[in-house]
Amino acid sequence: LGYVDFVLSSTSLCPAEDDSIRIYLVAPPTLTAGIDQTLCANEPIELIGTINVANPTGSWSSLGTGNFSPSGALLNTYYLPSPTDIAIGSVNLILSADGNLGCMPMDDTVHITFKPSPVADFDGGEICQGAPVVFNDNSTASSGTIISWTWNFGDFTSGTGQNPTHTYNGNGLFSPTLIVVSSNGCSDTIIKDVIVDPIPLADFNNTAPCENALVYFDDQSFISNGSIVSWNYQFEDTLTSNLQNPSFDFSGAGIFPVTLTVTTFAGCQGSVTINLDVKAKPAAAFTMNPNPAVVLENVDFTDNSIGSNINSWYWNFGDGTGDNQQNTIHNFTTGGYNEITLIITDEFECQDTAKALI
Repeated sequence: LGYVDFVLSSTSLCPAEDDSIRIYLVAPPTLTAGIDQTLCANEPIELIGTINVANPTGSWSSLGTGNFSPSGALLNTYYLPSPTDIAIGSVNLILSADGNLGCMPMDDTVHITFKPSPVADFDGGEICQGAPVVFNDNSTASSGTIISWTWNFGDFTSGTGQNPTHTYNGNGLFSPTLIVVSSNGCSDTIIKDVIVDPIPLADFNNTAPCENALVYFDDQSFISNGSIVSWNYQFEDTLTSNLQNPSFDFSGAGIFPVTLTVTTFAGCQGSVTINLDVKAKPAAAFTMNPNPAVVLENVDFTDNSIGSNINSWYWNFGDGTGDNQQNTIHNFTTGGYNEITLIITDEFECQDTAKALI
């Protein structure tokens, strides 16, 4: 701006002496903390301070109780308001210049007013793979209303709307995200974990299904993670069993659907239906000649069974001996009564038994 010279002169009896000093005048530094702002309560406050001198030094301070990040000693920094700041509704942030160029320190204040932000929330929890699940929004807004919901379900899919329905085709841990925006322009985000449990694969094996004979069922169900805790077999009409490996006697021949439903510890269910072709069992019958017979006399045993391709015969003569021929000859070494048993098996592994005394 200029300068001024000061001259000091002696006035004694001695010869006069002079000395001078020149003082240069400079403009004091100017600084600005920025314009007053109205911001959402959950936003960090970006501060951009300016001081119009070379290599300026300054610092920020607050009349509130929040914190500066990364530091209040930087001209460009952030202020993180405290819950108390937000509850009060505003805060003053002060930028001070620290005596640049030897001038008196200066400061400037920016006033920040807070707008209430919405609070995002929704139901998380545990669900089953492949089952549609409704994401229930529990978000709230103390000022205005929530006007938009943006969802990221954590499986590379997204959606909108307050309470969307989504189906997870995989299982495991997913982290869906909800962003809500209120009518005052403020937003909030929340991430919650959702556990998606696998669906069990229901399956079973069974012995040869023959009418009027127990069919034994062997559970072969599988679950990739977790455990199966209950089983339900559906046989004829309303006949059921809750055993893991039950047996059942079908009342007749024909096609009978058998449904197995299994349930995991997490409550997820899987089911399978297999149509069993229940075969009519063969009818075992035989004749003995002669009857009665004498000791050591040969007796002819003739099979008279009826069935579909009978391929196995087992004779038990009641004296500790037997045979597996269709028709056979046998004699007895001691007298008395003997119970003769014939067990036949057909191509479907269905069996029948006939007995008679000789």
